[in-house]
Amino acid sequence: MTAADLRKQADIAPNTLTRMKKDQTVTMQVFERICDVLDTDFGDVVEYIQDDSDERT
Repeated sequence: MTAADLRKQADIAPNTLTRMKKDQTVTMQVFERICDVLDTDFGDVVEYIQDDSDERT
């Protein structure tokens, strides 16, 4: 399946797919749609990587 096919089947806007490719923020709803199309679990499509540059005080 191509990225374009996934985008169409999951009803994701083209700019949202671009945001994903640039490692920018997208909503959980987007990942829910992707999981539905791929018939997979959230953990199979998402990896959490802590941002060490984000200093919290």
